[in-house]
Amino acid sequence: MKNSLNLLKLIFAICIVFYHCNLPGFFGVIFSVLARIGVPFFFIVSGFFSYSKENGVYENKKIIKRIIKLLIIILICETVGIIYYSVYCGLNNLNLGDYLLSLFKKQNILKLIIFNVPLLGVNVPLWYVLSMIYVYIILMLLNKFKLHKVLYYISPIFLITGIMLRYSLCLANNVYSNDFYLFRNFIFIGIPCFSLGMYFKENDICFSRISPVVLIVGVILAVFERLIFGDGDMYFGAVIAAVAIFFIGLKQTKLSSNILGICGKASMIIYFSHNIIISFIELVYNNFHYFDNKVMTVIFPIISLIAILLFGIMVIGIEKIINSILKKKTSVNS
Repeated sequence: MKNSLNLLKLIFAICIVFYHCNLPGFFGVIFSVLARIGVPFFFIVSGFFSYSKENGVYENKKIIKRIIKLLIIILICETVGIIYYSVYCGLNNLNLGDYLLSLFKKQNILKLIIFNVPLLGVNVPLWYVLSMIYVYIILMLLNKFKLHKVLYYISPIFLITGIMLRYSLCLANNVYSNDFYLFRNFIFIGIPCFSLGMYFKENDICFSRISPVVLIVGVILAVFERLIFGDGDMYFGAVIAAVAIFFIGLKQTKLSSNILGICGKASMIIYFSHNIIISFIELVYNNFHYFDNKVMTVIFPIISLIAILLFGIMVIGIEKIINSILKKKTSVNS
């Protein structure tokens, strides 16, 4: 079960990579829809594994450990982001200090605190990490009073409100609104999708028989939303499709492999790092122009995916080396 969900997470992470490579035409539309299914799916899986049938909602100690891991991810990504902007400013004769100071405007700080908008634009995917931290904090507070089920009642309201807000902003601007952060945050995506996963686990819900039908309906609806309302971070059809794919993944209990176990780690590394790696590749191309624009349109997604996968393999390898060293030290001390 967990291995199949890990594999699906990896597939969606790769779809998100291709989406951010700005593929033209039909393929651009398809990957934009698939990418929008991926994020709700990530939240649903996180919620599902935050509930234990034996112990109920995870203890706050476990949640705190998860929050610490997410904070470490933010620290690493922001450090790499500063390195990126150092190179960017160096190549474009800009002052790095002035640029970084410009990020700490009151408006940007408020967007970070309220709507999970990262300060460094190159680290856009960190909105997901920030949203997860907020969701975990809310869950911890509700745990104290055994009120986690409150999330099940408020989530549908938040989800529908977010989707209506997204539709209205896109219709008002006739394009994908720059105010995307108003609906792409922990309130309208994080809490509803995370709560879905918890609810499914707590109540042993599995719609295995209708999942394929629901998946088709969800994808068609998401494509329809994409064509009518334009590109955006939130499709109602994407949430429906994410739920269907989640249940299809739950049915696959026979998959077992160490490689599939690694897929879960790799998917998150790819998701967190892909935008900054793509930005580095774009930065090199824009300054040195190794290829013609038409050639670059074709090979750019391939180069980006290879670079991101190699980075993921390197990170997992380093983590294994560190863990083996720590185990040796522990065995020696004991």
